[in-house]
Amino acid sequence: MAGAYNGYATYSEPQSEADLPAIGRSLWNKKALILGPTLLAAVLALFVTGSMTPMYKSDAQVLVESNDTIYTRPAPEGTQGTEKQAADELAVQSQVQLLLSRDLAREVVTRLKLAETDEFDPGGGTVSVLKRIMVLLGLSRDPMRMNLDERVLDAYFDQLAVYAVPSSRVIVIEFSSVDPERAALVANTVAETYLEFQQEAKQSTTRKASDWLAAQIKDLSRNVAEAEARVEEFRSKENLFLGSNNATVTTQQLGELNTELSRARAQQSDAIAKANSIRDTLKAGRLESLDIQNSDLLRGLAQQRVGLASTMAREGRIYLPGHPRMKELAAQQASLDSEIRDEALKLARAYENEANVAAGRVASAQATLDAQKKISGSASGQEVQLRALDREAKAQRDLLEQFLSRYRDAVARERVEAIPPDARIISRASPTNTPYAPRPVAITALTGVAVFILLVVLFTASEFMIVPAGAETAPRASALPPAASPAEPENPYTRSALLQPDPVVEPLPSPEPVPDLESEPDVEPLPLTRVVKPAAAPKPVKERAFNLPKIFSRFRKPKEPVVHVAPRLPAARPAAPPYGPPPVTEPPAKPVAEAPEPPVSVAAPVAPPAPEPTSEPVAVVPQPVAAAPVTPPSAAPAAPAPAVPPAAPAAPAAPASPPLFRAAAQDIEAADMRVLGDLAKHLAGTPKGDDGALTILSVSASAGVDAGGVALTLARSLGEANRKVIVADAGSDSREYLAALPNPNEWGLAELIAGKTSFGQAIQRDRGSSVHLIAPGAADLLNTAAYTRIGIVLDALGLTYDFVIVLSPSAERPEDMAALAKRTDAAILVSQAKDAPTVAAHNALAAAGVGDVIVLLTDPPRRA
Repeated sequence: MAGAYNGYATYSEPQSEADLPAIGRSLWNKKALILGPTLLAAVLALFVTGSMTPMYKSDAQVLVESNDTIYTRPAPEGTQGTEKQAADELAVQSQVQLLLSRDLAREVVTRLKLAETDEFDPGGGTVSVLKRIMVLLGLSRDPMRMNLDERVLDAYFDQLAVYAVPSSRVIVIEFSSVDPERAALVANTVAETYLEFQQEAKQSTTRKASDWLAAQIKDLSRNVAEAEARVEEFRSKENLFLGSNNATVTTQQLGELNTELSRARAQQSDAIAKANSIRDTLKAGRLESLDIQNSDLLRGLAQQRVGLASTMAREGRIYLPGHPRMKELAAQQASLDSEIRDEALKLARAYENEANVAAGRVASAQATLDAQKKISGSASGQEVQLRALDREAKAQRDLLEQFLSRYRDAVARERVEAIPPDARIISRASPTNTPYAPRPVAITALTGVAVFILLVVLFTASEFMIVPAGAETAPRASALPPAASPAEPENPYTRSALLQPDPVVEPLPSPEPVPDLESEPDVEPLPLTRVVKPAAAPKPVKERAFNLPKIFSRFRKPKEPVVHVAPRLPAARPAAPPYGPPPVTEPPAKPVAEAPEPPVSVAAPVAPPAPEPTSEPVAVVPQPVAAAPVTPPSAAPAAPAPAVPPAAPAAPAAPASPPLFRAAAQDIEAADMRVLGDLAKHLAGTPKGDDGALTILSVSASAGVDAGGVALTLARSLGEANRKVIVADAGSDSREYLAALPNPNEWGLAELIAGKTSFGQAIQRDRGSSVHLIAPGAADLLNTAAYTRIGIVLDALGLTYDFVIVLSPSAERPEDMAALAKRTDAAILVSQAKDAPTVAAHNALAAAGVGDVIVLLTDPPRRA
């Protein structure tokens, strides 16, 4: 098992503890070997940097922003122009890529004639030694195999650096060269060429837009003329001429008739009202209140009556009412009143005649209006068509006017001088006399420090790798730890022990040949051997930190202990080296009797001997072992097992296949459900192994047994102990498990295996605990082929969880159960009795490689 090997298994292990004073003394003793190469490397770095050509760097800065103003920016109709839109980070990065474009680089190279200089045409002159080495190593292209344009552009891009200043819209253009004047010139030329490229790009876009607008304006002008012609033709055809205010003649006439009718009705009403008022006044006898505004005669009579009344009042002061003068004045007043009344009646009749005339006008206007309404109603359909034609013509006319306005703006901006770029130079490059590379002091210091640290690390590591003299030739002792350390007895229920076929006793390896037991009878045997697999062993099973057989051993009753046979070694052993493990101080076991047969392991029950092999641990009969190389054991027993007498000659030998695979019903140990709690407590205290979670397969012996409840109970118990547990249903059809799922119809294990969903979508949370659950998913995706790929899912779950419990299909589907069993570490077989199906399922699990199988009975077995 993993972790069974310890520091006493070999003498060639490095020391595990660091002695700092000793390391310091060792480094001080080797100071010459450390300081010498350090100083040599520093001097060499100083010489190399001093012989390198100095490089000068200059930089120019460009601010990315729109330079359009309200005078240069084309403004839409009705506005004074749009606001400037600041460039975002993506726009700035796009401008950086434009500065690094090959087209701009070719333009700069052509303007400055960089191809004529040796600095940018390394193929024209000699190639440096460093460049040749890089070409030979495949780290660089051969300049001699490149054309002139490629060589110049490669040198140009090697010396150019363009980047955006974080949190700003400023782009820095850096260029390095052996000539400081050339470095500044190239940086400024790159910035200026970049602005020209922007202007040319805008000019090209504007020119294309003006050409397109010209073609569109030509077509639109023709369309507008045709639309307006159709409008006028339809208007004249349907007699829908326009009057004032863009209204048709019919509509205008209808409005005028309506106005005339209203005026006639008003006059009629006014005349009737005046006539009625005069008659009402005359009936009341109040002549003084007559409406005399429109009658001169009534006005004169009224004035006479007023004068007569004044005379009567004056004469009344002198004469009595019966005086002839007073009677004369009264007669004159009565005559005036009669004339006024007659004139008022005439005026009333005149108003009535005027009302009659107005009534005639009203009737005539009403008749004319009704006739005009009929004419207007018949022309409404034609007016609708006319408005549609007019609307289409207006839309074409508006579009033409808009295109004409844009075309004028585009034509005005076709010149490069009229198009401002979207950037401006805010800092031009200037030559500098201080080279930026190489820096001799910094390179020399870093080289010296790096070599010094490297040598210190190497010499320090060599101290840990030193093997003391004589350790290579010292004989290798057993793999036992020191006598003072507690030893763990070898567990006969480990997976490797259960899965291997009939074991063969193999002695421990030794650099010296093991003497023959027959030739040296005085040699005492050492009770240390291991059980190894033959060449045709089953598939290897990964060792785990979990020891399930040890956990389950309290629920089983092993019939016989396992006895290991030790090879006979010489009594006199050489002393162990000072850095190796202490020698074994245990007393040797008694000599074992020889047997003519080779060493094999047989099932040796105490009494009575049974020829039927069992699934319990077998006892290995001690036999003499021939000399052979020994190997490190997988586990060391605490003390030598007592010797077992050799088997009787009549006892049959153990078969070649594992006895576990041919177990009968009476040989299968089973427990009831009460042990599930103890099992959970024991598992909860077991630490997680380095190779992942423990994978447990929960399977029912028949379709009538539901193993989901057992898996949930075990998982929830482990969850209460703060262990990470997940339960996945691989098609068990468990009703209890489906009832525990919050969403049984969600995607589950089938979709995980098929790659149709993720772990976050498939994993669900148990309602009453911290256990995670995975639904079975689509039943058509869970087949034998899918079970062969489940190992990827289980390995991924094992990185997160401590325990992974898989619900397997029942044993009635042996192929699917076996495919799942090959990917698990242990199995819990749930059955109702130790019947034939249970035995078959047990054997199938064992044959699939599950060495740790526990049988749980839902009903206690009946005793005969």
